[in-house]
Amino acid sequence: VRVMVLPRASRNSSCSTPFVCAAQGITDANDPIGKTAAEGLAKGTVIFLDIERMDAVPLAMRQYYQAWTSRVIEDGRFQPAYYAHSFNANLIYNDVKQVLTAAGISSDPPFWISGGGGFAKDKSPSDVGHAFAQVWQGLIDVVKPPTGLGPPTDHNAPPSPPPPGDVPAGRE
Repeated sequence: VRVMVLPRASRNSSCSTPFVCAAQGITDANDPIGKTAAEGLAKGTVIFLDIERMDAVPLAMRQYYQAWTSRVIEDGRFQPAYYAHSFNANLIYNDVKQVLTAAGISSDPPFWISGGGGFAKDKSPSDVGHAFAQVWQGLIDVVKPPTGLGPPTDHNAPPSPPPPGDVPAGRE
């Protein structure tokens, strides 16, 4: 499995409400589309958009991730997917589901949900409280005791397999 890790935005960086808008969502979708294609990854490969937790999701952000979704679908080679905090997941899911439905796509997009209470590695991703969750990241930046040595790691519930016969989000 190839994973491309790009830096996250930090406070006071250019990733802020004035920076995000529909036009930026399109531009930002073109970047991973191009990189995924350049890596030679197969049609249908999932591209995750990292949407960090927000106390309130501004309209500009909603337009940003909806435009990002539309652009990935329009390209047709890859599948839009989302990494989102449990706090914002329902809103984001409902927004992107509307974009997918308008494009004639009936399947749910992949969601990797962070946060939520009661996490255990043997639980199902949907135990986070979102039936659409395919991965649940319940523990973040865990340092291994007793030495505390080694890099912090994240702990995820095992991914849920897609439902039988389900068509991935993308061109059907």
